[in-house]
Amino acid sequence: MKHIIYLLDGFSPTSLNRYKKKIESKKNYLDDLSKKAIFFKNAYGNGETYSTTYGMFSGKNIYKNYCDAWDIPFSFKEKSSLSKIYKNKGFKTIYYRNAEPNAYLGDFYGRYLKSIAGSFDFKSYKKINNNDNLDRFLSENKLKKKLLSNQKYFIYIHDFTLHDDKRAYNGSRNDYQVAVNSASKVVKKNLQLINYKKNVDTLYFLSDHGLTPDPQSQIHFKKLKKNIFNKYYPYLFKDEKIKFTFFIKFPKKINLNLDKKIVASDIFKII
Repeated sequence: MKHIIYLLDGFSPTSLNRYKKKIESKKNYLDDLSKKAIFFKNAYGNGETYSTTYGMFSGKNIYKNYCDAWDIPFSFKEKSSLSKIYKNKGFKTIYYRNAEPNAYLGDFYGRYLKSIAGSFDFKSYKKINNNDNLDRFLSENKLKKKLLSNQKYFIYIHDFTLHDDKRAYNGSRNDYQVAVNSASKVVKKNLQLINYKKNVDTLYFLSDHGLTPDPQSQIHFKKLKKNIFNKYYPYLFKDEKIKFTFFIKFPKKINLNLDKKIVASDIFKII
């Protein structure tokens, strides 16, 4: 039996076919995965990765822990107890994050990772090289056969496939959808690698934030004049950006859309 948290970084729920959107596309694996699930239609985060995911997986107050203060040396001072809770239930714990090989792991970033994943039995914070993947990580830690057994595993995958796809950040909704379709194939492969069985395992599937539409997306990668910046900035807090995807797949098929609004820290309580 496995409990799996799968976080696809930058995945807007509005890219799913269940939402009415301007760009219609063929259904992909993520659309199929969200079926027969408890789907939270109004899940709101902070519009960026670190404070949102810290709240999700620690349940702690993001402001008391200075999750938006990059230079303060005591940010993320309270650690997540999620892996310890699972360990106490007899689960082996795995954390896998496929950030780019040049991803910085010091200072603010290092404190975040240690607070969230420091107590996992097996962990990888970034790829060794550009071709590195989950398959290699599982093989090196001799986990592939073990994941076929009846041993209880708690697995948290933070997938940067969509986040690191340039098509997701050029402001085009069409290109973003193409990137989502591509990322969905990686999600499918990764779930197969950890031997996810929908009739046995519990899957918490979510994201940290959505997309920023063009031309407001320029705020991420261009130096803008103050008046333009101030004009675009509010769009970072529109539904499409601060809404995150969240649904739960239980072994028993459940098809339920919940309208109740939840925030990132509610995820910890729900899990």
